[in-house]
Amino acid sequence: EAEAKRLLDESFDIDPFNVRVANSLKVLEVLDGYAVLETPHFVLKFDRGQDELLARYAGRYLEDEVYPLLVKRFGFEPPQKSLFEFFSRARGSDAHTWFSARMVGLPYVSTVGACAGKVVALTSPRELRKKFNWARVLKHEFVHVLNLQQTDFNVPHWFTEALAVEVEGHPRPQEWNTLLVQRVPKGELFNLDTINLGFVRPASSADWQFAYCQSQLYAQYMLKCYGDDALAKMLAAYADNLDTRAALRRSFGVDQAAFEDGYLADMKGLAAELAPRKAEAALSIDEAQKRLAAAGDDKERLGELAAESERAAAAQPHAPRWLKLLARLYLKSGDDANLAKVLKKLAEDDPDNLLVRKKLAQLALAAGDFVGAERWARQAIQADLWDAEAHRFWGLAFAGQERREAAVEELKVALQLDPDDTLARQALEKLSP
Repeated sequence: EAEAKRLLDESFDIDPFNVRVANSLKVLEVLDGYAVLETPHFVLKFDRGQDELLARYAGRYLEDEVYPLLVKRFGFEPPQKSLFEFFSRARGSDAHTWFSARMVGLPYVSTVGACAGKVVALTSPRELRKKFNWARVLKHEFVHVLNLQQTDFNVPHWFTEALAVEVEGHPRPQEWNTLLVQRVPKGELFNLDTINLGFVRPASSADWQFAYCQSQLYAQYMLKCYGDDALAKMLAAYADNLDTRAALRRSFGVDQAAFEDGYLADMKGLAAELAPRKAEAALSIDEAQKRLAAAGDDKERLGELAAESERAAAAQPHAPRWLKLLARLYLKSGDDANLAKVLKKLAEDDPDNLLVRKKLAQLALAAGDFVGAERWARQAIQADLWDAEAHRFWGLAFAGQERREAAVEELKVALQLDPDDTLARQALEKLSP
């Protein structure tokens, strides 16, 4: 960075009106005031006054979970520590503006995280109206760190995105399923020659989303047709400086045209499977919502509506509105067992849903399932690190397993975030020696 600053200063002296250069110099000034947290494999830079909590949890997550898992999975270990920078509001500009300026010198990057190979920059989720799953983004970006370095930066954009999404381990978002149903029958698809354009020059936000969707499906098609080592073979080919056409031929003995034909057939089958089916006794979601509101606390009416709604939901397994209605219905009727089942399905469909995960943690605590409560509370914290109730649930889950040190830490964080959380205070007092 010292050398970068020297060169940028020289550039600014030559052309003081170059916006990218001026912004990059401002970024370096902001970074110069950031705190640094080092772990064995990572260096994290952050604003201590705003993001110390994020840095602490992110450093632990990267070091203890992400690094060992992904280094083993990809068979590559970076030769030096990976740098992660968390940008917060500063000098009258918001976090995303600084993040964007760090990556391209201009405030227009559409994502919240980006990787340059050895450096990852992220917008702090703290100040965003809609929080994002910081843990998922960290794992996603570290995949790029590994892929770019292990192929000497030769991996195509679409392929490292495919691997990063695949590593996240979540089901396809409903938005992607909808795009598949809409676009595949019309033949409105990217191919291997055009898919990178969906990332670098998308015609719309839907194009950008569909590029991610298709990329993951390319990777899944490779695994399905050519075995568990298919993706590793492609990475090795890219590391040897082959392009995609040659990589397919070397890795699988197939030319690109034949590969694309098989992939397209697979896509058509998937789109047909995702297309909504009408239930035999067609109950519309609007009618179900009206009946739920009119049922009050009438157990019989709620039970009848539940049976009909379950059938409608089964006929449209990729329609989360039915699952949300069933959740409200079971919450209203006090049916915790069925409520938990529905909430778990919703959690699978939406990895960032904070409220669903908190409710699942609460239900698990009430049932004495402290291991389950730990899992759901942990996921809730990954959805929103600054939610005090999620930390309290996590602390109670640890306490139920007699893991006192971890319980005390989480309950203290809960009180730090919400000093009026009497339940957290009472639980902490019980754990005091």
